[in-house]
Amino acid sequence: MTYTDPSPATYHKQVVYFLAFLSTKPKLKLTEHDSFRWHEWDPRVKIQEETIDPLVQAVAKHFASLGNKESE
Repeated sequence: MTYTDPSPATYHKQVVYFLAFLSTKPKLKLTEHDSFRWHEWDPRVKIQEETIDPLVQAVAKHFASLGNKESE
């Protein structure tokens, strides 16, 4: 991650992802970013290769191991 702060300080960034199946999309209150994007579940779609794509693949594999049709 590249920051525009010219400080030589090192930053530790912790990211938490929540994955869920929702029947309706809730209203979100954004606190750190000015936008967001909903994605339909499709593990074949590439979103972001460093963290999101491997996470989605791991969840799809887990669902498949349970015999869940949502894994496809």
